[in-house]
Amino acid sequence: MELTFPFLLIIVGWNPDNVDASMVLQSSLHPSEAACEAVGKAFVAEREPLRSAATPAAYKYFCIAAPGPDEYNAAFGNGE
Repeated sequence: MELTFPFLLIIVGWNPDNVDASMVLQSSLHPSEAACEAVGKAFVAEREPLRSAATPAAYKYFCIAAPGPDEYNAAFGNGE
């Protein structure tokens, strides 16, 4: 059996007029980098037409590979 490690999609949203009070994060796991990228692009594209002077929300997304067992063990020990 081949091990696969998911990709973590992180979406950041904010209002450029009030960044500190409006920053929000959303995250989800996806089975591949391509799937992660597709969901991130779709999320941003769906919201772009809704932007206006009244609702100037901005979004950015990142796809990050989840750590594999070796990385996890190196960071947190071998379960000891």
